[in-house]
Amino acid sequence: MAHPILLHVGYGRTATTAFQAAVFPQIPGVTYFDRLAPLRMYTRTGRRTHLQALLTELAGAEAADRPMFFTDEGLLHFDCLWQVARIREVLPQAHILLTLRSQPDLLLSLYRKRVTYGDETRGLERYLFMERYRLIGWLSYVERVRYLREVFDGRVTVCFFEEYTRDLRPFLGQLCDVLDLALDESAVAALTERAEAALAGLSAHERNPSLATLFDPVRVLNRSGLGLRLKRHLPTQLLRLDGAAHARLQTADRRRKAAQRAAILAEIGDVFKQQNMRLAQELGRSLPEAYTDW
Repeated sequence: MAHPILLHVGYGRTATTAFQAAVFPQIPGVTYFDRLAPLRMYTRTGRRTHLQALLTELAGAEAADRPMFFTDEGLLHFDCLWQVARIREVLPQAHILLTLRSQPDLLLSLYRKRVTYGDETRGLERYLFMERYRLIGWLSYVERVRYLREVFDGRVTVCFFEEYTRDLRPFLGQLCDVLDLALDESAVAALTERAEAALAGLSAHERNPSLATLFDPVRVLNRSGLGLRLKRHLPTQLLRLDGAAHARLQTADRRRKAAQRAAILAEIGDVFKQQNMRLAQELGRSLPEAYTDW
């Protein structure tokens, strides 16, 4: 395919829905695809029927003689390796756009969405504790960036939620460079205005989440110390198992388990910080403060 192809693969919870509704479709001179169903189905299932439908649609788009811009934050889920290989099979010359958000903030946004849609009934700490291995793998940004760069011969642009939600112009400039577009000042101003209006619709909790407190080592040390003190006195309390003592033991046990969960959450935070330092080295630039300071 002779014309530039830009493929935005997420992450979700990085203002993708707002931009897909208000900004991306308004970029002039581009053939735009918002969550192209045959592409998503083929990357997830590998079924050739979906591939044929996709190739037919792409052939029609190529005939329009314009750059193509795909966006679908659902393309790369937990089974990333197979999905990336299938994307490369269909769009071998694509340039990948990856939008990132600090892991604590993204996790809180994801959790709230799951609760809103009835997909999650566990408390936040328990959800993170039980799903920690899956979530750590999914949010290992540096590994995903390295793999995408390897598969697509370095054609990967990484943008950060914390930066483009404050100033859209550098983000638009990166898109235009990849798509080989030259937008005049009025077009940039119109897109910026649309983005600001879309972002204004995000709630205060969505813009400024507070999940980072879960990874606070001071909080973890306090709770862990409490758990250790309670555990030390459990053998003597077992000798006086009246009703009140039994209730106190249950409370102590719950606190001890909460302290253990808090310690593990702190370890998750440390893993993310280490990964983000490696990501900064991979990209050759410093990351926004939110990626290393919580």
